[in-house]
Amino acid sequence: MSAAALLATIGLTLNMVGVIFAFVWGHPQPDHDTSVSIGVGELPSDYTMSTGETYAAWVKRKRDRKRRFTALSRAGLGLMFAGFAFQLIAVFLLG
Repeated sequence: MSAAALLATIGLTLNMVGVIFAFVWGHPQPDHDTSVSIGVGELPSDYTMSTGETYAAWVKRKRDRKRRFTALSRAGLGLMFAGFAFQLIAVFLLG
């Protein structure tokens, strides 16, 4: 297998893994919620919800999940760019 073919194969593989990351963990989307809620400040951090979870733990879990999804979706985009770079190198420098 030539160096160009190897780099092109690596590039395609990185692209496919990046697409899977972007599909599963998706890029952040705007909130299209049409309802409006009115509140008088935040709940106390020791408030226990009906699930038995405190409000502070719920907020932390939601923030951690958003941070994880953002990181993985960016990793997917980075893999796609890296795959594209490998393919360009294979075509223009070695091809």
